[in-house]
Amino acid sequence: MKKNFLSTGLLAILILGVIIYTNIYADSYKENKVRFSNADIKISVEKAKKIALSHSKVAEKDARISKIKLDRENKKLVYEIQFYTDKKKYDYDVDANTGEILSYSHKNLRNTDKLYSSKKMSSHLEMSEKNYIGEEKAKEIALSKIPGAKKSHIVKLHLDREKGKIVYEGKIIYNYTEYEFDIDAVTGEILTWEVDRD
Repeated sequence: MKKNFLSTGLLAILILGVIIYTNIYADSYKENKVRFSNADIKISVEKAKKIALSHSKVAEKDARISKIKLDRENKKLVYEIQFYTDKKKYDYDVDANTGEILSYSHKNLRNTDKLYSSKKMSSHLEMSEKNYIGEEKAKEIALSKIPGAKKSHIVKLHLDREKGKIVYEGKIIYNYTEYEFDIDAVTGEILTWEVDRD
């Protein structure tokens, strides 16, 4: 009888432990998932870029933007911005609500870094001026698929290489829905289009 009571008690404790662990895990998963609406974003991508460039004292024509990404850090929506000049690499985190610079760093490029960033980024930029549809056209193409969305809803757009093609990779957040896309940088064809409604 004592043995039966002890094993029942242990089983109850084990089940209770599993339930508590499952609830804690589920809560932490919910907290870690990035969710936001356009109402949470008061600073546009363009404004965040201008804030970072102004702070760094780098002219827009001299900067080669390699990344602008909207993310959640410490319960704040933050633009992660990375860009290069011929001599330096810059990283900025800009609050998407206030425009405050939360963190920034820059480092001098080594000769190999300079060669990589200058050649890779310059070749993309030179080709984009001649052969690519351009950022503005890519924005128009993406926005045409989402009635009511505006340029301020675009939270990410940059050149990238996908399966041997140069594409504009982007993300739009509008009406609690996230749209991710790849647009062929030469033809303007939408190669991928993903919709995530939270």
